[in-house]
Amino acid sequence: LKVSPQRREWLERFQVKAKLIAPIYLGGEGCAGDQPEPLWGWLVAHQCDKPRNWLRGEKQILQQLAVQVSIAIQQSIALQQARAELSERKRAEETLRAILEGTAAVTGETFFPELVRHIASALKVRHAIISQVNENRWETLAVWSGDRLQANFCIPLSQSLSLRQSLCYGHQAQASQVQETYPNHPLFSAFAAESYSSIGLTNSAGEPIGSLCILHDHPLESLERIEAVLRTFAARAGGEIERLQTAQELARLNRDLEDRVRQRTAELQQREDELQDFLDNANDLIQSVALDTGRFEYVNRAWQETLGYSAEEVQRLTMADVLHPYSVGPC
Repeated sequence: LKVSPQRREWLERFQVKAKLIAPIYLGGEGCAGDQPEPLWGWLVAHQCDKPRNWLRGEKQILQQLAVQVSIAIQQSIALQQARAELSERKRAEETLRAILEGTAAVTGETFFPELVRHIASALKVRHAIISQVNENRWETLAVWSGDRLQANFCIPLSQSLSLRQSLCYGHQAQASQVQETYPNHPLFSAFAAESYSSIGLTNSAGEPIGSLCILHDHPLESLERIEAVLRTFAARAGGEIERLQTAQELARLNRDLEDRVRQRTAELQQREDELQDFLDNANDLIQSVALDTGRFEYVNRAWQETLGYSAEEVQRLTMADVLHPYSVGPC
């Protein structure tokens, strides 16, 4: 075995008589097929007082420890990556929120109730509704009816032909007899509508995302003026819906990332518990000593029971306290 001069000097300084080495490999997605696992490092045991022929069981224990260390390292790396990803996601969210807050006319979710209230009042119509497309249904964001806000509701997209047409063609309207044209329409029936006008809303990419609609219980006059008013608010309404959907998507992604961090943390804790259980139940005496102070950082249960020290006593001991006086000097 070739040993560098620096390594040889280190071994001579500590008078190492025998050593046992187990490699620590880190598996990964890039280790498929015949490719070897990347070598992370070594787990080394030294015998300082005399030469030693390592037993097969001792070699197996060290190898098992190396496997457990590898698992713990991989879990720690995965946890750090998940936390870094979560931190990056939060920074992106904060940046996006700062941009949105700096954009003109940002009012948040309170914009929708105010919008329908003022549209109904300005156009002197009984009902005004703003809604968004969510999968295969319409979800209202604000509903003004009569002189007050009403509870939001959902309509299956397949049951709302007029709203689907407004998305496809940008604008749809009918000055009177709307229920004769759309019999059993859930929206028109529920509000006893005689007439309506609807503008499709789009996001910044031009994709349909919702609708701004007014309904009235009498025939509508001047559909062109009503359309112009709705179009005036359409761009702002579409931007508000896009902001809302972006915030909802960011919240969902953050929840997913937080769930992943919790899962990785639990997995790492489980691996640590398994390693601790393995060490505590090993029959061999296992210890970890700080090189600078000689104090014990860890001893297993077999070590305490064999040498007859309590956990409190171990905290006060150093390596010199348990070695034969003749061995203190070499080590």
